[in-house]
Amino acid sequence: MYYRCDERQGWQPDADHLRDRITARTVALVTNTPHNPTGAVWNAATLRTLADIARSRELLLMAEEIYAHITYDAEHTVLAALAPDVPCVTFSGLSKICCIPGFRSAWMAVSGPRAATHAYTEAVTQLASLRLCPNVPAQHAIPPALASIHRTQNDLTGHAGPLRERLNTAWEALSDIPTLTCARPRGAFYLFPCITSAAALPHDSTVADTLLRDHGVLVAPGSDFHLTSGDHIRLSALAEPATIDEAMERIAHHFDTSIATPRSRH
Repeated sequence: MYYRCDERQGWQPDADHLRDRITARTVALVTNTPHNPTGAVWNAATLRTLADIARSRELLLMAEEIYAHITYDAEHTVLAALAPDVPCVTFSGLSKICCIPGFRSAWMAVSGPRAATHAYTEAVTQLASLRLCPNVPAQHAIPPALASIHRTQNDLTGHAGPLRERLNTAWEALSDIPTLTCARPRGAFYLFPCITSAAALPHDSTVADTLLRDHGVLVAPGSDFHLTSGDHIRLSALAEPATIDEAMERIAHHFDTSIATPRSRH
């Protein structure tokens, strides 16, 4: 079951909608911050509310925090730290912050009362022992990577960092396209603009197909992320700034809009 995130509130989760979605069959509450596809960073107050819901409904927390070290002028809050009394599985890894997705270097950390997590941990350990073949060189890379993780974070997302520069380039260009509105991302490297127009517009999947076929720009439709409104697309800002500028000009052309010469970047 999916719960709503409110675009008007910077894509923070809608706690009331979440409560309404919980049924007798619900066993876990999944969180994802920094958030894919919106780039939102859920604040501590929001996460405390989610933890309270899990606690009161006796749900397992499952926290996807793979983008924890990719934030911009926002602080990531570790969910497990807010709910030490609630069983929680936190997922993270090196693939995003160290830019090594092909290495499959990731992990899950189980926290909470041992009496509540012991059987789960034993089952997962047994399954991993039987089915998973870890990348041994990548395992050796984890300790030094973690030892310098904050330096890596600053190098990539600090004021002169390439991830910040590229996200700013994309967001500023999007802001010049009247047909698109976009909440400013505070984490990860995605943008999730809404297609706004007084006239009827095609479904986001049609927009994505057209951008790829006619303009050579690859985006993901919001409906791929279970957003039913059909009026959002997801963009990734990992390319070089010049490539991002070119892509934005093509997107603007698709919406019959022109972009001025890109402003100086911060």
